[in-house]
Amino acid sequence: MPLISLFYILATPALICTILVPFVARLSVRMGVLDSPDERKVHRQATPRLGGIAIFCALLFTIIFFFEIDRQIKGLLAGAIIIFLTGLADDLTNLTPRQKFAGEFLAAGLAVFMGGICVRHLGNPLGLGTIVLGPLAVPFTILGIVGLINAINLLDGLDGLAGGVCAIACAAFAILSYISGNDVLLLLNVALLGSLLGFLRYNHYPAIIFMGDGGSLLLGYCMGVFSVLLASSGPNPVSPYIPLLVLGVPILDTLVVMFNRRRAGKRLFSPDKTHLHHRLLDLGIRHRATVLIVFGLSYGLSIVAITGLGLNDSSLLALLLLGALVVYGALIYLVRYDRRIRFDFSSEAPLQVTKHIRSLVHRSGYLTRAIKYLLLAVLLLPVCISSQDVHSLSLVPLVILVVSLALFFSRRNWNSILVQGCVYVPGFFMVLVVENLGRDETLLGLPLVTVSHLLFLLLLFLVGIKVLVRNRFSRLLISPFEYLIMLIILIVPLLPQSLSEPYNLLTVAAKSVVLFVAFKLVLMRHMRQNRKVILTIAVSALALALRGLLGL
Repeated sequence: MPLISLFYILATPALICTILVPFVARLSVRMGVLDSPDERKVHRQATPRLGGIAIFCALLFTIIFFFEIDRQIKGLLAGAIIIFLTGLADDLTNLTPRQKFAGEFLAAGLAVFMGGICVRHLGNPLGLGTIVLGPLAVPFTILGIVGLINAINLLDGLDGLAGGVCAIACAAFAILSYISGNDVLLLLNVALLGSLLGFLRYNHYPAIIFMGDGGSLLLGYCMGVFSVLLASSGPNPVSPYIPLLVLGVPILDTLVVMFNRRRAGKRLFSPDKTHLHHRLLDLGIRHRATVLIVFGLSYGLSIVAITGLGLNDSSLLALLLLGALVVYGALIYLVRYDRRIRFDFSSEAPLQVTKHIRSLVHRSGYLTRAIKYLLLAVLLLPVCISSQDVHSLSLVPLVILVVSLALFFSRRNWNSILVQGCVYVPGFFMVLVVENLGRDETLLGLPLVTVSHLLFLLLLFLVGIKVLVRNRFSRLLISPFEYLIMLIILIVPLLPQSLSEPYNLLTVAAKSVVLFVAFKLVLMRHMRQNRKVILTIAVSALALALRGLLGL
């Protein structure tokens, strides 16, 4: 599976979800579909709860445009539509538990009967031979999917919690699918991961929108179906206990809560505040730190699942039980001895932690300089091209030269659409030139294209650190023009191969996304101080224009 295809299948739903969420939030407010605070909930103000619409639309669009719709995909999509509509109806009208269960069983049944998605055996956990389900395979699979649907739904109690845990699970499932050779499941997990990344931008603490039951039921359904596919399809299916490890946190949390409710004489699905995240909050751990702790547990179990892929079923089941004993044993100890914990990354954190974070943010300023000079190196690469085909570029470099010089001496700020266009378009053009005319060129003993790949990998790494440390996610896409640029780039994978392959458009588009973000980080606040970027574009355009017109 080409990495560039995975990049587009990840980026497309992320961008779609990022664009849709604000519209969905306004629609939710206009319709009055808000999640109001009460004694059982943690948030303190009414919040839109139709975010699942954005997740579903992003995932559906990606599957329709990038996937071959076979029997499995048809069954998965049919069930996904039913479970999403069930959750959406619950968000709008508050369905009864029986009505919700009817929708959940119908969705799981469609996946099993229509898509042929089914677990046939439970491995050999006791060392006595493989447990073959036989005629129980279908009902067991349906019950397992429904169980995971409710496990993820019950986990959705804090900002970003369910989405983050499912994102970690998608990443783990994608790696496991790649190792086991299950390409379809790999792409499905990458697509759902992209949708979640786009949604989590708005759903992290403090959240401005919730996914609602429309989102949480859909995520639970996908986790259940993906678990079954991982253990039953592809060239090398994994042990059925591998998905249990990856999803160990929501599964164990649901089992423990159900056991406690039954012991207390309550209904199994009666709402309360006895979940893992509620217990952590009761210990004095703050909201954001609680979410990070649960993420850490999910991440740790996912690492165990990936590294323990070669272990037998007995060992995997033992690891899962050991993890449950350690986590809940620690909780019981803390609750019994009333060990209050204060741990947070906010301004109320301990002074020493705050100093370290402030120092990290301050030093991140040096990243901008490094990104700027990497940008200069990338934009100067066309100067190294001596190909005779440069004359085919016609007058484009000359036009870029004139526009860049005019922009260099102008006083316009970054918010101008004209300025953004005069930077993004030449940047895309420079990448296109290097990828197509620089194939036979060398620089410092290395192929010019290889040097370009290395520079862009380093640029991607530094840009990622800068965005994470300075929390720049909300500033990457602001104006409609920038959304248009990203959409044009993401249309490239949809072009016929006969058009995209001769011009290496997939690689050009991927590098253009990195260039887009780097331009934004460098120029959006201090454009006047970073006019070297504009001047470098002019220099490269001058070199191409002279070689094209004069044959130099």
